[in-house]
Amino acid sequence: IHIVASSSAGNCVIVNDGVSSIMLDAGLPYRKILKAMPIDIQMVLISHEHQDHSKSAKELLRRGYDVGMSKGTADELDLKGYTRLKSFEQRETGGWLIVPFEVEHDCAEPLGFLIESKTTGGKCVFIVDSAIVDYDFTGVTHYLIECNYAEEILAKSEHKEWLKDRIRGSHFSLDNLKTFLCTSDLSKTEAIYLLHLSDSNSDEKRFINEVQAVTGVPVYTGQRDYNDVLQSRSMV
Repeated sequence: IHIVASSSAGNCVIVNDGVSSIMLDAGLPYRKILKAMPIDIQMVLISHEHQDHSKSAKELLRRGYDVGMSKGTADELDLKGYTRLKSFEQRETGGWLIVPFEVEHDCAEPLGFLIESKTTGGKCVFIVDSAIVDYDFTGVTHYLIECNYAEEILAKSEHKEWLKDRIRGSHFSLDNLKTFLCTSDLSKTEAIYLLHLSDSNSDEKRFINEVQAVTGVPVYTGQRDYNDVLQSRSMV
């Protein structure tokens, strides 16, 4: 799991099974993505049309990459020649099985993704920007999932009330995440990655500690800026 970036400034995650890779979201400038992108990318999956998730989708298509998204997302981005992934339509690519599913966000047709490696048997659930998660997953080895805000932090913030309501109605909170995970089958889960923490309505250390305490699973975050990530890669 390589968290290239995870914030309102841009989102991009790469999952590799030792043979090939899947990119989840492309919300960074193309040159930034290119520096982080391995040569074995099988497909790029775009969760929804907001620019912090889709910024380079058109450029990736233009350069010949296989880019999957919902029809609603493609229509909003005004893309031609896209690879269409409708909700609940699964497909295989390379050594991967990809199952898209609907999520709850304030955009056209947002998706989450369940991806499974046929090489390792690993299963990864990817959910960003969703107010609720109403699914039962089994056998998941890695969760890449939003933990945007804590209600008590948001309530005391200086945001306008309409913005607070928008956040509550379109993003996954710490309490909702803990409830979801505690009612999920975590018997095979090796790691949980908390994504898309709010700059002003979250507490990274607290979120890690609380989620790890209720799940017993190692918890990580992807809060590093993509420039820092690229610099660290260049030093290796």
